[in-house]
Amino acid sequence: MNPAGTQERGLAVVAGVVVAVVVLTLCGAGGFVIGRNRVQKAKRGWSLVPAVTATRDLPVGAVLKRGDLVESTAPNQFVTAQVRRDASGLEGQTLLAPIATGELAHRGHLSRAWPISRECLNRAAATVISLGLVDDVPVRALLSDLHTKSGW
Repeated sequence: MNPAGTQERGLAVVAGVVVAVVVLTLCGAGGFVIGRNRVQKAKRGWSLVPAVTATRDLPVGAVLKRGDLVESTAPNQFVTAQVRRDASGLEGQTLLAPIATGELAHRGHLSRAWPISRECLNRAAATVISLGLVDDVPVRALLSDLHTKSGW
């Protein structure tokens, strides 16, 4: 056997092994990066964030009591700017829309209490009467809540 040929064959084997290791490393790294990106894309929007949910079915016009709405978590993609994230200060508010058990509580579900003059309240009541909305439960709940919280 020729020692030069054996040496060349040995170098060829070593070169082949090095090339195989480099190719396998590149494929493994590429697969890892692609897999990590797919996992991140799949998780996007599913991280849990604070939100307020109903503990039971609540009808229109219900006056909220302690424990009707609680702080819990929901997937980020379902929690918009209108979703309540804090349950403090909700006790005593009137619902303008029904909320099912586990449903996210939106600001639109709840009546708002803001300073209101007697004249404004009287005009609102007159408008409700003129539009024939006296028997509309959400409208009645809103007016009742405004009347109670304004002190008039």
